[in-house]
Amino acid sequence: MKSPVNVHNKTSNNYYNLLDTRFYGIDTNKKCEDLDAELVSQYKSHHGISLFCSRLIGNLSNYSTLPNLYNVQKFKCQYFNLWICEHLPKELGKADNENSQRIINKIKDIWNDYNLKETCSWDFISYINDPNYIRMKQLYDYALNYITLNSYFDTQKKLCTDEDKQLILKNIKLYELVKRECETNSDNGSLLCIALRNIRSIYTNDELSKLTCNGKISKENIQREIQNSSEELDSKADPDVGAMLPSGDNGKIVEAFKSGALNPEETSLFSTSSKVTSVVFPLISTVFIFFSLYK
Repeated sequence: MKSPVNVHNKTSNNYYNLLDTRFYGIDTNKKCEDLDAELVSQYKSHHGISLFCSRLIGNLSNYSTLPNLYNVQKFKCQYFNLWICEHLPKELGKADNENSQRIINKIKDIWNDYNLKETCSWDFISYINDPNYIRMKQLYDYALNYITLNSYFDTQKKLCTDEDKQLILKNIKLYELVKRECETNSDNGSLLCIALRNIRSIYTNDELSKLTCNGKISKENIQREIQNSSEELDSKADPDVGAMLPSGDNGKIVEAFKSGALNPEETSLFSTSSKVTSVVFPLISTVFIFFSLYK
C-alpha cells in the first residue's frame, strides 16, 4: 500500500527545485556564453545542461538569500555543492581528462566573480569525484528531510504504510552503517565521515535513528537495523571473520546497546577487540594441531 502523500524526499526535492528556478535568468555573466558552449558541445545529451550556467550565477549572486534549510541551514554550502553535482555530468569527475579540467576551471573562474571565497567554496569538485558521493548525498538529504518526516508521522500521527516504514528503515540503516563505518575506520576524515559529523552536530541525540513512523517502527526494528548494518559492514571489511562469527559479536553489540550498557561511541571498541579475539584463537588452534601432527 502506498502512502497518500509522499513526504520522504519532499523537503530536499523542494529545496533543489527552488535552486533551479528562484534566481534563474535574473543575472548575467559574459563568461556564461563560453561555459555554455563548452558544456553543450561535450554533453549536449545531458538534461538541462544549457541552463546550468544561468542557474549557477543566479544562485551565486543571491547566495545570502538562498532557500531556507531549516535545521541544517549552517550547511547550506554543502547542499549548494550537492545541487551543482546533480546538474553536472559525472564524467567531469575524471581529473585526468583535459576537457573536464577546462570546464571545471571555467566554473571556478565564474565563482570567483561573486566574492564567496570565505563563505562557500567549490567543494563540488571533490564531491563529484568521491566514491561515496551517493551515500553522502543520501545522508545529507535524510538529515534535511528528517524534520518533515518526524512532524508528519510521529507528531501529527499520520498514516504510515508498509512502504513508508521500509523507506524510513532504509534511511536508518544508512545512517547506522555510516556511523559504524566512521567509528571503526581509520579514514574518518573522508567526505562521508565529515558529512556524518556535520549532521550529528545538529542532531546530537541520534534523532535520525529514532523515527517510529507513527509507532510502526519499534525499538526492536531499529536494533535489528543496527545489527544488520554491523554485519554488512563486517562482511565487507573481512569476509573470513564474518564467516567464523555469523552473528555473535554483532549480537552482543546490539544486546549491550539495548540494555544501555554500551553507548554508540563504545561499539567500535567492542567490535575491534572481538575481531582480534576471533583471529587469534583460530591461529593458536592451527599451531597446536600442526605441533601434534609433527610429534
